[in-house]
Amino acid sequence: KKNKMPIQQDSIIGPLKTTATYARIKLRKDVNETTLLATIASLMVPKSKETIVHHVLQSLKESIPKAIYFEQDIHELEKDVNVVVAIHPKFMSTYKVEGFEEQWNKSGDFPVGPFDMVFQIASSHHDINGAILDAMYVHCKSIIDVIQIISGFASFPQKTDDRLIGKDLSLFEDGTENPTDEKEREAWSVTSQGHSFVLAQQWHHKDLSDFQKCPIKHQEEVIGRTRVDSEELDPLPDGSHVSRVTIEENGEEQKIVRHSLPYRAALEKGLFFIAFSKSASLLNQQLASMASMDDKALKDKLFTFSRCVSSNLLVVPSRKLLESWQAKKSNL
Repeated sequence: KKNKMPIQQDSIIGPLKTTATYARIKLRKDVNETTLLATIASLMVPKSKETIVHHVLQSLKESIPKAIYFEQDIHELEKDVNVVVAIHPKFMSTYKVEGFEEQWNKSGDFPVGPFDMVFQIASSHHDINGAILDAMYVHCKSIIDVIQIISGFASFPQKTDDRLIGKDLSLFEDGTENPTDEKEREAWSVTSQGHSFVLAQQWHHKDLSDFQKCPIKHQEEVIGRTRVDSEELDPLPDGSHVSRVTIEENGEEQKIVRHSLPYRAALEKGLFFIAFSKSASLLNQQLASMASMDDKALKDKLFTFSRCVSSNLLVVPSRKLLESWQAKKSNL
């Protein structure tokens, strides 16, 4: 079972964290599949069995032993950190995803970002996220250029069913239906081969203040949920966000795992949307439904106050794949 799990198991099927740092990355032009996967393998499945998270935390503890974080056992602190490396499938011959970029570059609703990878470091502490990102960059700096860094935070978080639920800056919950059961999370987000598809998007809430001036009833009809309790409206209003992202197959709703967090940059407000799925097709179906390409009257009302400024469909490689590249590197 272990070899079938993604390399960042806790990040994909674990709980949402209160902070996350997202680094959007461009690979150097001369980087090939062998160099890329050997580098990522040595980062994520090191032969020493000491993870980069442990190494960073141990170094921090030695440098600043009086920091309040280190009043707890370092292994417990390490459990609070989730690291994800998601890679564009064009750099991995094992994974094939076709048509995404052509479709959405033409549409304009979800412009494809000029990024080849995303690092996500999530924990309860922004400073720890930053220290781990620095170490990851040092490890990979010969093959990458960091183009953008976004710091996300859980807005007005609350505990529901022993899980963390945060709100978007619109004050509506994001990820209401994320599963609480670990096996269910795995079933939604991980393929039988052990990899996961990732949709990473940056949304800019350009008209948020106007949206928040609207009556609560109107806001709820845009989202498709009540603002206070996040209960789904019945019936769902046409064009509401929930109605557009609900995809059914043989009468059963298809699920994804959302780990999105809001961000602020000067006066800009938005959401870094990141979702994990066992199906690239499902993620694409949701986007097509939001754009409502056959009937613009039913276009997702989310677009009335927010716009997607960049979108990428990536893959979290399986642990088994990276272990195989680690072995190949050892034999070179």
